[in-house]
Amino acid sequence: MAKSIQLSIDGTAYDQWTSAEVTRDLKDFSGAFSFTFRDAKRARRSLPFATDAAVRELRPGPSVEIRIGRRLVLKGFIERVEPDSGDRQATIVISGRDLTGDLIDGAAMTNEAEFFNVKLEEAARRIAAPYGLAVRSEIDTGEAFTRY
Repeated sequence: MAKSIQLSIDGTAYDQWTSAEVTRDLKDFSGAFSFTFRDAKRARRSLPFATDAAVRELRPGPSVEIRIGRRLVLKGFIERVEPDSGDRQATIVISGRDLTGDLIDGAAMTNEAEFFNVKLEEAARRIAAPYGLAVRSEIDTGEAFTRY
């Protein structure tokens, strides 16, 4: 049985998408998503047979939650909004990354330039905490670093 994909943007459910992609890959630190919507605004201007759709003006920045079935699989932000129109259709593709995207693009926001006598997972926790990210270690990471 196929599970449904639910998209929520700033707390509002969106179900008018025509294609969806959610990716997680060990080679990529951040999870990513892409949804394609029919662009009702452009379609109404250029296609006389177009009907309204329940998609508001989308822009980069709003928060996104994606669930498959009941399981939350991604929390992140819209980073790109790409409209496209052709002879028979007008679409909008929204895409973005999960919360780790800010960590990847940003800098460590700690008051410390170096860490002393901490294990790897503790250094990672201190770096990730300002971004609202939790870090867990399921293995022994060895001795504490005297200077990190």
